[in-house]
Amino acid sequence: MSRPVSKIQTNIRPRFQREFFRWLGERKGDFAIRPHAIKRTDKEVEFGFAGLSSCLSVQVRLSELSVSVTRDGVFMDYLIDIDLMLERGALGYFCGFCNQTERDYFSTREEAWRLHLFEPFLTWVNGQLASAQWLRIFRSGGRSSGASLICDEADIERPDSGMQLLARLKRLDGQPMFVPEGDELEIWAIPLVCNERPAHFHARLSYV
Repeated sequence: MSRPVSKIQTNIRPRFQREFFRWLGERKGDFAIRPHAIKRTDKEVEFGFAGLSSCLSVQVRLSELSVSVTRDGVFMDYLIDIDLMLERGALGYFCGFCNQTERDYFSTREEAWRLHLFEPFLTWVNGQLASAQWLRIFRSGGRSSGASLICDEADIERPDSGMQLLARLKRLDGQPMFVPEGDELEIWAIPLVCNERPAHFHARLSYV
């Protein structure tokens, strides 16, 4: 069951979620595209964006904040996936995934959550998501899939990095994983504004 943010804040138990909702309340006016509805368990908060395609959803967890893409209920890809393995050392809290020479240190867990998870997500929303017009999803024979944001209509049929990676994949024997001129991509170009019709077409992997 989904409920508005304001209706759910009073019954939050985990410390991490309390801090997330506190931050969200402070920063809600800074979102170019605001979250519209939230459902919650003790381990995860999930929400979407008002007026945008329901293919997008955001998951907020203690160690991860991600934006996932689904098509007909099937997971396709992450548009952004920020991880945090919180550890504590002599200089304060830090992310264990970060390179030791480049990692940031934080005085509290709350500061780490905000600066390592929440704020980068807001930057992504106001930058990449706000400037995009389409969501492109591709799938190859049910084996591999991916998704990306498209800003310019001229880029809809151009390959992205995920498509290029598929074309370069090789088996253990060194042969191409996908057959040139044989394997086909199924592609959807979905307007982010949810009241517009998506485009659906096919393309050969060799075109990447």
